[in-house]
Amino acid sequence: MHLFEMTEADSFEYFGGLEGGATHSKFVLIRQDGNVVARCEGQGTNQWLIGQDECLKRVNGMVEESKKIAGIDKPLKSLCLSMSGADQEEAQKELIDGMKSRYPTASTNVFVTSDTAGAIATATETGGIVLIAGTGSNCQLINPDNSEYRCGGWGHLLGDEGSGAKEENDKLCQQMFTDAGHILAKHVLAVEPKVDQSLLDSPGGLHVVCVGSVWKSFLNGLKDARRIKKISFLTLEECGAVGASSLSARSIKFKLPMDYSKNASIFFQTDI
Repeated sequence: MHLFEMTEADSFEYFGGLEGGATHSKFVLIRQDGNVVARCEGQGTNQWLIGQDECLKRVNGMVEESKKIAGIDKPLKSLCLSMSGADQEEAQKELIDGMKSRYPTASTNVFVTSDTAGAIATATETGGIVLIAGTGSNCQLINPDNSEYRCGGWGHLLGDEGSGAKEENDKLCQQMFTDAGHILAKHVLAVEPKVDQSLLDSPGGLHVVCVGSVWKSFLNGLKDARRIKKISFLTLEECGAVGASSLSARSIKFKLPMDYSKNASIFFQTDI
């Protein structure tokens, strides 16, 4: 690396975002001007499956790999870990404390949130609903004031109705994906009373970020909606790590430039 290039890199601040899953993870490094300067992938980072020590080791490995790709040799300005298994406040605090104490040069600031938060922040700046229906099912609403409400996400042992795991584990239900779609719709209806009116009044109505494939048959299940009059279904064109990078900036009151029209696309829009 030439001295000029290193000096130029050091004149910027950098924001990192992790999309941490149970089986694999993605990391994105974004410069303060909104340019993505590095991407990398790694193993799963769910601390409940691999332990906190190994989780943080894998996270730091991706941080350092991204720094090397970007040609920087200083702590990130802020780092967001949007991870499965990081929904509870106590667990989030432990991960933050662990990251700061074991890997102090990784980032000046560390912010931890659920995997659903990164998906929403990738698609929209103001909030919305993310509906996950893959191996597990989860529905999370994030309002413009950052208030959060959730339905599902308890795991297949307690109840992941509408998820792929539920269908695969019960052979009698393999032909009931339509019913699974209706159940996913009930997830949305469960958080409907808490949806901020501004989200309902936005262009295209309520935005629902769809992750997974089981949810595709759930539209008919929304016929009982009381407040939702129009709805837009979005799929991500970028990974949740991009939204996590944005959240890392927001956590220290910095607005990272982002073109949300490129991060997600509306594939279906309808009146209810």
